[in-house]
Amino acid sequence: MRALGLIIAATALVVLPFVATGYVIYLANLLLTFTVLCLGMHIVVGEAGQFSLAQAAFYGIGIYTSGLAGQIFGWPFPLSILASGLVAGLVGLCIGTIALRMRDIYLALATFAFGEAMQWVFLSWTPVTGGPNGLRIPPATLFGIEIVSDKQAYPIVVAIAVLMIALTLVIARSRLGRAFRAVRESEIAALAMGVPVKATKLAAFALSAFFAGVAGAMFAVYSTYIHPDSLGFQ
Repeated sequence: MRALGLIIAATALVVLPFVATGYVIYLANLLLTFTVLCLGMHIVVGEAGQFSLAQAAFYGIGIYTSGLAGQIFGWPFPLSILASGLVAGLVGLCIGTIALRMRDIYLALATFAFGEAMQWVFLSWTPVTGGPNGLRIPPATLFGIEIVSDKQAYPIVVAIAVLMIALTLVIARSRLGRAFRAVRESEIAALAMGVPVKATKLAAFALSAFFAGVAGAMFAVYSTYIHPDSLGFQ
């Protein structure tokens, strides 16, 4: 049944751009983007058991990094998506170093505060982000070809989503994934088993931010505009 479900899902993804309207394809792109965004949250909350509410902030960092990389440097999409993931991951690592000194509701509140602060940065750093006017995102380029429609962006978004799902499965089945679950169940027991708890929690936070940054770059492939109001906690 699982194999049959995967076959049906794969068939639907392949057939969709040939039978659906542009708006439906846009929704499919958006859902696949949010899938990657949620995979990052799954790593930090579901696998490692850390209550992070900063995912929207890292998502915004990914969007702005990708948009500015194309606008200022003219980078092709593969470079901008890598930059988005790395910048968001690096910020996540820095914030995690401070926030992970807390636990449970205090960690949730700290990461919530960071998310709200980042929305203020997006809204106020007008020379870089466009501030309340938002940022126009230039068309992504791949092999010298500009991606100017949802249908053109669709296969790229699907490929990235599948790659990130596969990466999530690899992480879950790896030694790092087992360390995440050990920390989630009991930090004391994990320490007794030789798991470096602090480094494991930081890795979960950074990976979660990396996934959110990649999701932001995915959004920049098929969208031409971003406003800070859409990057808040709601």
